[in-house]
Order: sequence, then C-alpha cells, then structure tokens
Amino acid sequence: MIRPLPSGLVFVPDGSTLDD
Repeated sequence: MIRPLPSGLVFVPDGSTLDD
C-alpha cells in the first residue's frame, strides 16, 4: 500500500517514511 506524503506530491511505499 502507498500513502501520499504531507506535501501531497510524492507517493512512497508504506513504511518507507516516518508514520503520520
């Protein structure tokens, strides 16, 4: 699953970045 970053411009694999 993917989730949009706070910027809403880039999508990354879930867990690749810090959680919300």
